[in-house]
Amino acid sequence: MLINISGVFRISVIIENNVVDIYNSDKWCIWMSNLKNYSTSTIIQYMKSVERFFIWGCHNPQNEESFPFYLAHYRQALLAGFVIYDHDEEGNEFILCKSQQLSKKTINKELEGIKSYYRFIDESRLFDTLVIDQRYESTRSSKGLLAGIQIKKSDDYLQAFGKREEFLRAFRTPKSTEESIKAFPFILYDKLLTHAKPRERLIFLLCGACSARIGQTLNLTLQDIDFDKKEVWLIDPLSDQKDQYGIPRRKWLSEVYGIDVKSHIEHSKKDFRFKYPIPLKREPLFWLAEDKYKDIFFKTLLEYTASPQYNIARIKKVPHPFIFMTISGARLTQASVLRSMKNIFLKIESDLLKRKKLMNLGPHSLRHMFGSAMAEIYALTGDESLIYVCKEAMGHASLDSTMIYFNMLPETKKKLIAEVSRKIMDQKQG
Repeated sequence: MLINISGVFRISVIIENNVVDIYNSDKWCIWMSNLKNYSTSTIIQYMKSVERFFIWGCHNPQNEESFPFYLAHYRQALLAGFVIYDHDEEGNEFILCKSQQLSKKTINKELEGIKSYYRFIDESRLFDTLVIDQRYESTRSSKGLLAGIQIKKSDDYLQAFGKREEFLRAFRTPKSTEESIKAFPFILYDKLLTHAKPRERLIFLLCGACSARIGQTLNLTLQDIDFDKKEVWLIDPLSDQKDQYGIPRRKWLSEVYGIDVKSHIEHSKKDFRFKYPIPLKREPLFWLAEDKYKDIFFKTLLEYTASPQYNIARIKKVPHPFIFMTISGARLTQASVLRSMKNIFLKIESDLLKRKKLMNLGPHSLRHMFGSAMAEIYALTGDESLIYVCKEAMGHASLDSTMIYFNMLPETKKKLIAEVSRKIMDQKQG
């Protein structure tokens, strides 16, 4: 089980009436939170993965197989599903651990959790210590996780995952299809903007016309806007990335506003997690239909910052630089933006809205709309440079993420085929 002590989790298991603690699991929890900036849900998921692997390992000897093969053995067990039994003091059998059949995609996540723990052990130089409780070592020293871990420093992680190439590769899973890309229809985008109040309109413009994630959008400050050049930047508040004036963001927040984004309760919510850079390189945001939507953005920004609501909110609380606020001066949350978006959906009369079940969509669907719109432009022009522009604009580290939009949209394929067919027919007739 996971024991929560003041927000720090520890893995503790009772096996054969012995309490077994995964060594330094509490420090691993802190490592994931502070060094890796993982969310609480990810930390819990990873720790449960290691707990499951540990219990399974205690009942399945490693024998002479190498650790990568041992992991592969465990992976097959997850694929098939398994049940681990134990006995109480009176000899009664009970289920200690049960895992249903998991999909390959879920199994890959399970192994990521195990990999994270081994990486922590490797970086902490803990391989030459015992990894679980001393009381249990004598009874299980030749089995499972113990046998795999009690080897020379770093070897286990490097054997299992390698420095550059993993020996135990993740399962290949099908690429996302168009059905999994819930993009807001571009045809309704202007209606969404028209019905939105200035604050929400700015957010929808950044998410839709610039492909920003909602968490990134909510970190916008006036410091990130160049009114003369009409440029907008989005900067991770936890990073040392410099703003347009050459000031590191984390330093600026600390020295000017006294804000430590990592520990300050109001600013450390997962609503404001930045995730990845956008765009991919340090440059201003890209705009879809730049002349139109950038112009709307800057006009709306002047309207919003001049409004009584904005200025009243600005003086109600301890100052902070983030421009998206509630009337009380608190930072606007993702849940609040989602509610506003749903309310606007009710005002938009459209058969498409009902047919596509768009009431299930949120702000992230606007980011998908950006990618889908870029694919449509590509279908009309055939300009392959648009694929790479889209990759940079959306902040994708891998081209595979971008190609989901260009490869999987039936409308794009149809338009490309129609365009090529027309050109072929024109050549024949000529």
